[in-house]
Amino acid sequence: MRMTRQHGGVFFRSCGRVVAWSRPVRVSLKVLFEMFNKEKKMADYETILIDKKEGVSTITLNRPEQKNAMSPQLHLDMLDALEDLEYDDDTRVLVLTGAGDSFCAGQDLKKYFMEIDHDPKARRRAKEASVAWRSYKLRLFPKPTIAAVNGWCFGGGFSVVAACDIAIAA
Repeated sequence: MRMTRQHGGVFFRSCGRVVAWSRPVRVSLKVLFEMFNKEKKMADYETILIDKKEGVSTITLNRPEQKNAMSPQLHLDMLDALEDLEYDDDTRVLVLTGAGDSFCAGQDLKKYFMEIDHDPKARRRAKEASVAWRSYKLRLFPKPTIAAVNGWCFGGGFSVVAACDIAIAA
């Protein structure tokens, strides 16, 4: 989160979006940060589900109709979620699983290559997010990670499994 002052007010930015703006009033920064954190914890992602219970945070890849194939949006969602959970005190263990009958069918070739082929900026963002969350964020996650492989796993799905500390297959 980054704060910038502009015209006597304070903008709070997250991922390039303005999430709160305050005119100079007598509100402590602690209150503002708590408001920000509550909003961030309730973040809804398009392609993943996050469940937190008793110190275990579970991320479910939620594209069962495509066998949880990794789309550019999934890469961006995973990068954001892992950055949030990395410093979450309520998360002691991270579990990754897939919705439906598949863990992950690898890269969604249509969405990753064909649909963003004409947009170099989107292609670069997707590539950077793909590499960042699988090769760095997940592999170097400061808490134990478990891949709960619940069915089919193909191609790039193995990189997710390999980046986790423990893999359990059913």
